[in-house]
Amino acid sequence: MLYHKINLNAWQDLSKKQSENENMVVSLDLNPDMSGIYSCIFVSTNHSYHHFIEVESPQVQDLIDPQVAGLGLKLLRNHFITGRRRKTYIDVECSALPHLEAFTELVNNCSEQIFVKKFAPSVAINNVIRNNKSFWAKTNQHMTEEEQQGLFGELHIIKSLLEKGNEKVIESWTGPSGNRNDFVFEFTSLEIKTALGLRHEHIINGLEQFEPVNDNLGIVSILLSKHSGGKNIVHLVKEITDLLQHQPDLYETFIEKVKLTDYDEQNYEHYARFVIGETLLYPVEDDFPCIKESDFINGLPSRISKICYRIDLQGLVSYELSEPEFLDFINSN
Repeated sequence: MLYHKINLNAWQDLSKKQSENENMVVSLDLNPDMSGIYSCIFVSTNHSYHHFIEVESPQVQDLIDPQVAGLGLKLLRNHFITGRRRKTYIDVECSALPHLEAFTELVNNCSEQIFVKKFAPSVAINNVIRNNKSFWAKTNQHMTEEEQQGLFGELHIIKSLLEKGNEKVIESWTGPSGNRNDFVFEFTSLEIKTALGLRHEHIINGLEQFEPVNDNLGIVSILLSKHSGGKNIVHLVKEITDLLQHQPDLYETFIEKVKLTDYDEQNYEHYARFVIGETLLYPVEDDFPCIKESDFINGLPSRISKICYRIDLQGLVSYELSEPEFLDFINSN
Protein backbone atom coordinates (compact mmCIF):
# COMPACT_ATOMS: atom_id res chain seq x y z
CA MET A 1 0.00 0.00 0.00
CA LEU A 2 1.49 3.34 -1.09
CA TYR A 3 -0.60 5.47 1.26
CA HIS A 4 -3.26 5.23 3.95
CA LYS A 5 -6.73 5.74 2.49
CA ILE A 6 -8.89 7.22 5.21
CA ASN A 7 -12.61 7.34 6.01
CA LEU A 8 -14.72 9.25 8.53
CA ASN A 9 -13.75 6.82 11.30
CA ALA A 10 -10.15 8.06 11.08
CA TRP A 11 -11.25 11.52 12.23
CA GLN A 12 -13.33 9.94 14.99
CA ASP A 13 -10.32 8.01 16.28
CA LEU A 14 -8.15 11.13 16.19
CA SER A 15 -10.80 13.17 18.03
CA LYS A 16 -10.98 10.51 20.72
CA LYS A 17 -7.20 10.40 21.14
CA GLN A 18 -7.09 14.19 21.13
CA SER A 19 -9.57 14.35 24.02
CA GLU A 20 -7.32 11.99 25.98
CA ASN A 21 -4.20 14.08 25.27
CA GLU A 22 -5.38 17.67 25.58
CA ASN A 23 -1.88 19.18 25.59
CA MET A 24 -0.71 17.66 22.30
CA VAL A 25 -2.01 17.10 18.77
CA VAL A 26 -2.37 13.45 17.75
CA SER A 27 -1.77 12.77 14.05
CA LEU A 28 -2.13 9.90 11.58
CA ASP A 29 0.69 9.42 9.07
CA LEU A 30 -0.56 8.84 5.53
CA ASN A 31 2.76 7.58 4.13
CA PRO A 32 3.20 4.30 6.02
CA ASP A 33 6.83 3.59 5.16
CA MET A 34 7.86 7.08 6.39
CA SER A 35 10.10 7.56 3.34
CA GLY A 36 9.87 10.37 0.85
CA ILE A 37 7.20 13.05 1.32
CA TYR A 38 5.74 13.31 4.80
CA SER A 39 1.93 13.65 5.01
CA CYS A 40 -0.47 13.39 7.92
CA ILE A 41 -3.92 14.33 9.16
CA PHE A 42 -5.00 15.56 12.59
CA VAL A 43 -7.81 17.28 14.48
CA SER A 44 -6.78 20.57 16.08
CA THR A 45 -7.76 21.70 19.56
CA ASN A 46 -10.38 24.03 18.05
CA HIS A 47 -11.98 20.99 16.34
CA SER A 48 -11.01 21.80 12.77
CA TYR A 49 -9.63 19.09 10.47
CA HIS A 50 -6.18 19.30 8.87
CA HIS A 51 -4.14 17.66 6.13
CA PHE A 52 -0.40 18.42 6.39
CA ILE A 53 1.89 17.80 3.40
CA GLU A 54 5.64 18.37 3.31
CA VAL A 55 6.85 20.55 0.41
CA GLU A 56 10.13 21.89 -0.89
CA SER A 57 9.51 25.57 -0.09
CA PRO A 58 7.09 26.48 -2.88
CA GLN A 59 6.15 30.08 -3.47
CA VAL A 60 2.81 31.13 -1.93
CA GLN A 61 1.58 32.26 -5.34
CA ASP A 62 2.02 28.68 -6.62
CA LEU A 63 -0.97 27.57 -4.54
CA ILE A 64 -4.60 28.14 -5.45
CA ASP A 65 -6.62 30.07 -2.87
CA PRO A 66 -9.84 28.04 -2.51
CA GLN A 67 -11.91 31.13 -1.59
CA VAL A 68 -14.83 28.92 -0.60
CA ALA A 69 -16.62 28.33 2.68
CA GLY A 70 -15.21 25.66 4.93
CA LEU A 71 -11.91 25.10 3.12
CA GLY A 72 -8.65 26.89 3.95
CA LEU A 73 -5.06 26.57 2.77
CA LYS A 74 -1.85 28.08 4.08
CA LEU A 75 1.90 27.58 3.91
CA LEU A 76 3.85 26.93 7.13
CA ARG A 77 7.57 27.60 6.77
CA ASN A 78 10.18 26.17 9.13
CA HIS A 79 7.43 24.34 11.02
CA PHE A 80 8.25 21.87 13.79
CA ILE A 81 6.58 18.46 14.12
CA THR A 82 7.61 16.21 17.01
CA GLY A 83 10.26 13.71 15.92
CA ARG A 84 11.04 15.50 12.65
CA ARG A 85 13.30 18.30 11.48
CA ARG A 86 11.81 21.70 10.80
CA LYS A 87 10.26 21.68 7.34
CA THR A 88 7.84 23.60 5.15
CA TYR A 89 4.30 22.24 5.02
CA ILE A 90 1.07 22.96 3.22
CA ASP A 91 -1.83 22.95 5.69
CA VAL A 92 -5.23 22.19 4.11
CA GLU A 93 -7.97 22.82 6.65
CA CYS A 94 -11.66 21.93 6.85
CA SER A 95 -13.46 24.00 9.49
CA ALA A 96 -17.04 23.03 8.60
CA LEU A 97 -18.15 19.76 10.20
CA PRO A 98 -20.95 18.99 7.69
CA HIS A 99 -18.34 19.04 4.90
CA LEU A 100 -16.03 16.51 6.55
CA GLU A 101 -17.02 13.70 4.19
CA ALA A 102 -16.09 15.82 1.14
CA PHE A 103 -12.84 16.86 2.85
CA THR A 104 -12.00 13.21 3.52
CA GLU A 105 -12.34 12.47 -0.19
CA LEU A 106 -10.18 15.50 -0.95
CA VAL A 107 -7.42 14.13 1.33
CA ASN A 108 -7.56 10.73 -0.39
CA ASN A 109 -7.40 12.36 -3.82
CA CYS A 110 -4.35 14.39 -2.77
CA SER A 111 -2.62 11.29 -1.43
CA GLU A 112 -3.28 9.36 -4.64
CA GLN A 113 -1.85 12.13 -6.79
CA ILE A 114 1.24 12.49 -4.58
CA PHE A 115 2.07 8.87 -3.72
CA VAL A 116 0.70 7.01 -6.76
CA LYS A 117 0.79 9.45 -9.65
CA LYS A 118 3.94 11.14 -8.30
CA PHE A 119 2.77 14.72 -8.73
CA ALA A 120 4.56 17.41 -6.74
CA PRO A 121 2.49 18.22 -3.61
CA SER A 122 1.65 21.78 -4.69
CA VAL A 123 0.52 20.52 -8.12
CA ALA A 124 -1.54 17.73 -6.57
CA ILE A 125 -3.30 20.08 -4.15
CA ASN A 126 -4.04 22.60 -6.87
CA ASN A 127 -5.49 19.85 -9.05
CA VAL A 128 -7.75 18.53 -6.32
CA ILE A 129 -8.93 21.96 -5.15
CA ARG A 130 -9.64 23.01 -8.73
CA ASN A 131 -11.67 19.85 -9.34
CA ASN A 132 -13.70 20.21 -6.13
CA LYS A 133 -14.09 23.98 -5.97
CA SER A 134 -17.54 24.03 -7.54
CA PHE A 135 -18.87 21.69 -4.85
CA TRP A 136 -17.42 23.66 -1.95
CA ALA A 137 -18.70 26.94 -3.36
CA LYS A 138 -22.27 25.59 -3.16
CA THR A 139 -22.04 25.03 0.58
CA ASN A 140 -22.39 28.68 1.59
CA GLN A 141 -26.19 28.57 1.88
CA HIS A 142 -27.97 30.76 4.43
CA MET A 143 -30.82 29.59 6.64
CA THR A 144 -33.68 31.93 7.45
CA GLU A 145 -34.07 32.85 11.10
CA GLU A 146 -37.26 30.81 11.23
CA GLU A 147 -35.36 27.77 9.94
CA GLN A 148 -32.58 28.37 12.46
CA GLN A 149 -35.14 28.60 15.25
CA GLY A 150 -36.75 25.31 14.22
CA LEU A 151 -33.42 23.46 13.95
CA PHE A 152 -32.29 24.99 17.25
CA GLY A 153 -35.33 23.48 18.96
CA GLU A 154 -34.72 20.02 17.51
CA LEU A 155 -31.02 20.14 18.47
CA HIS A 156 -31.96 21.24 22.00
CA ILE A 157 -34.14 18.14 22.38
CA ILE A 158 -31.42 15.85 20.97
CA LYS A 159 -28.82 17.20 23.38
CA SER A 160 -31.18 17.04 26.36
CA LEU A 161 -32.25 13.45 25.70
CA LEU A 162 -28.67 12.32 25.07
CA GLU A 163 -27.70 13.76 28.44
CA LYS A 164 -30.53 11.71 29.95
CA GLY A 165 -29.13 8.55 28.37
CA ASN A 166 -31.61 8.24 25.51
CA GLU A 167 -29.32 7.40 22.59
CA LYS A 168 -32.28 6.37 20.41
CA VAL A 169 -32.97 10.06 19.84
CA ILE A 170 -30.36 10.14 17.04
CA GLU A 171 -31.97 7.39 14.97
CA SER A 172 -35.42 8.77 15.81
CA TRP A 173 -34.66 12.26 14.49
CA THR A 174 -36.64 12.52 11.26
CA GLY A 175 -37.07 16.29 10.95
CA PRO A 176 -34.27 16.83 8.38
CA SER A 177 -35.77 14.22 6.04
CA GLY A 178 -39.13 16.00 5.91
CA ASN A 179 -41.08 13.43 7.92
CA ARG A 180 -44.53 14.39 9.22
CA ASN A 181 -43.15 14.57 12.79
CA ASP A 182 -39.71 15.71 13.93
CA PHE A 183 -38.95 12.61 16.03
CA VAL A 184 -40.40 9.13 15.58
CA PHE A 185 -39.60 6.69 18.39
CA GLU A 186 -40.89 3.13 18.60
CA PHE A 187 -44.28 4.01 20.08
CA THR A 188 -44.23 7.81 20.29
CA SER A 189 -43.76 10.73 17.90
CA LEU A 190 -42.73 14.26 18.87
CA GLU A 191 -43.46 17.48 17.05
CA ILE A 192 -41.12 20.30 18.10
CA LYS A 193 -42.41 23.88 18.27
CA THR A 194 -40.46 26.98 19.26
CA ALA A 195 -41.79 30.43 20.16
CA LEU A 196 -40.19 33.76 20.95
CA GLY A 197 -41.77 35.24 24.05
CA LEU A 198 -43.41 34.06 27.25
CA ARG A 199 -46.43 32.12 25.99
CA HIS A 200 -46.69 28.61 24.56
CA GLU A 201 -48.47 29.71 21.39
CA HIS A 202 -47.67 28.36 17.96
CA ILE A 203 -48.73 28.71 14.35
CA ILE A 204 -49.86 25.41 12.84
CA ASN A 205 -49.58 25.11 9.07
CA GLY A 206 -51.65 22.34 7.54
CA LEU A 207 -53.54 19.39 8.96
CA GLU A 208 -51.02 16.55 8.92
CA GLN A 209 -48.90 17.53 11.97
CA PHE A 210 -51.44 16.15 14.43
CA GLU A 211 -51.88 12.84 12.65
CA PRO A 212 -49.54 10.54 14.64
CA VAL A 213 -47.12 8.27 12.82
CA ASN A 214 -47.43 5.70 15.62
CA ASP A 215 -49.40 5.19 18.87
CA ASN A 216 -48.70 8.43 20.74
CA LEU A 217 -48.04 12.04 19.75
CA GLY A 218 -46.57 14.80 21.89
CA ILE A 219 -46.02 18.47 21.16
CA VAL A 220 -42.81 19.86 22.66
CA SER A 221 -43.10 23.62 23.11
CA ILE A 222 -39.84 25.51 23.65
CA LEU A 223 -39.78 29.16 24.66
CA LEU A 224 -36.78 31.09 23.30
CA SER A 225 -35.50 34.63 23.59
CA LYS A 226 -32.94 36.23 21.32
CA HIS A 227 -29.83 37.35 23.16
CA SER A 228 -26.25 38.12 22.05
CA GLY A 229 -24.98 36.05 24.97
CA GLY A 230 -27.00 32.99 24.03
CA LYS A 231 -26.17 29.99 21.86
CA ASN A 232 -26.71 29.37 18.17
CA ILE A 233 -27.09 26.16 16.19
CA VAL A 234 -23.30 25.83 15.77
CA HIS A 235 -22.90 25.66 19.56
CA LEU A 236 -25.52 22.92 19.83
CA VAL A 237 -24.06 20.85 16.98
CA LYS A 238 -20.66 21.05 18.69
CA GLU A 239 -22.11 20.05 22.09
CA ILE A 240 -23.91 17.08 20.55
CA THR A 241 -20.84 15.84 18.65
CA ASP A 242 -18.85 16.10 21.89
CA LEU A 243 -21.42 13.83 23.56
CA LEU A 244 -21.08 11.35 20.68
CA GLN A 245 -17.30 11.40 20.31
CA HIS A 246 -16.93 7.86 21.70
CA GLN A 247 -19.81 6.48 19.61
CA PRO A 248 -18.70 6.70 15.97
CA ASP A 249 -21.83 5.09 14.48
CA LEU A 250 -24.19 7.54 16.20
CA TYR A 251 -21.80 10.40 15.45
CA GLU A 252 -21.81 9.59 11.75
CA THR A 253 -25.60 9.18 11.68
CA PHE A 254 -26.04 12.56 13.35
CA ILE A 255 -23.68 14.29 10.90
CA GLU A 256 -25.45 12.72 7.93
CA LYS A 257 -28.77 14.08 9.18
CA VAL A 258 -27.36 17.55 9.85
CA LYS A 259 -26.10 17.59 6.26
CA LEU A 260 -29.70 17.26 5.06
CA THR A 261 -30.36 20.77 6.41
CA ASP A 262 -28.88 24.06 5.17
CA TYR A 263 -26.65 24.26 8.26
CA ASP A 264 -23.18 25.63 7.56
CA GLU A 265 -20.66 26.16 10.33
CA GLN A 266 -19.04 28.91 8.27
CA ASN A 267 -22.13 31.07 8.86
CA TYR A 268 -21.44 31.03 12.60
CA GLU A 269 -21.36 34.81 12.92
CA HIS A 270 -24.63 35.18 11.01
CA TYR A 271 -26.67 32.71 13.02
CA ALA A 272 -29.11 34.05 15.62
CA ARG A 273 -28.36 33.36 19.27
CA PHE A 274 -31.06 32.18 21.65
CA VAL A 275 -31.51 31.67 25.37
CA ILE A 276 -33.63 28.62 26.15
CA GLY A 277 -36.61 29.11 28.43
CA GLU A 278 -39.32 26.70 29.48
CA THR A 279 -39.52 23.39 27.56
CA LEU A 280 -42.82 21.56 27.98
CA LEU A 281 -44.21 18.33 26.53
CA TYR A 282 -47.95 18.36 25.80
CA PRO A 283 -49.49 14.91 25.19
CA VAL A 284 -51.98 15.04 22.31
CA GLU A 285 -55.08 13.38 23.75
CA ASP A 286 -58.58 13.10 22.29
CA ASP A 287 -59.59 16.50 23.70
CA PHE A 288 -56.42 18.27 22.53
CA PRO A 289 -57.28 21.52 20.69
CA CYS A 290 -56.26 20.87 17.10
CA ILE A 291 -57.57 20.44 13.59
CA LYS A 292 -56.69 17.17 11.87
CA GLU A 293 -57.05 15.80 8.38
CA SER A 294 -59.32 13.08 9.74
CA ASP A 295 -61.77 15.82 10.83
CA PHE A 296 -62.68 16.26 7.17
CA ILE A 297 -64.01 12.90 6.04
CA ASN A 298 -64.81 14.22 2.58
CA GLY A 299 -61.74 16.42 2.34
CA LEU A 300 -61.51 20.21 2.68
CA PRO A 301 -64.48 22.26 1.53
CA SER A 302 -64.43 23.51 -2.03
CA ARG A 303 -61.96 26.37 -2.71
CA ILE A 304 -60.14 25.88 0.61
CA SER A 305 -56.68 24.51 -0.14
CA LYS A 306 -54.85 25.02 3.15
CA ILE A 307 -55.63 25.65 6.81
CA CYS A 308 -53.36 27.71 9.07
CA TYR A 309 -54.22 28.53 12.68
CA ARG A 310 -52.71 29.60 16.00
CA ILE A 311 -52.84 27.24 18.97
CA ASP A 312 -52.62 28.36 22.62
CA LEU A 313 -51.23 25.64 24.90
CA GLN A 314 -51.16 27.67 28.12
CA GLY A 315 -52.73 25.77 31.03
CA LEU A 316 -52.96 22.38 29.32
CA VAL A 317 -51.54 19.22 30.92
CA SER A 318 -47.78 19.21 30.33
CA TYR A 319 -44.47 17.85 31.59
CA GLU A 320 -41.27 19.82 32.00
CA LEU A 321 -38.11 18.53 30.35
CA SER A 322 -36.59 17.91 33.80
CA GLU A 323 -39.50 15.73 34.96
CA PRO A 324 -39.35 11.92 34.67
CA GLU A 325 -42.80 11.96 33.00
CA PHE A 326 -41.14 13.53 29.95
CA LEU A 327 -39.06 10.42 29.31
CA ASP A 328 -41.87 8.13 30.46
CA PHE A 329 -44.12 9.53 27.75
CA ILE A 330 -41.49 8.94 25.05
CA ASN A 331 -41.01 5.34 26.20
CA SER A 332 -44.72 4.62 26.66
CA ASN A 333 -46.56 2.06 24.50
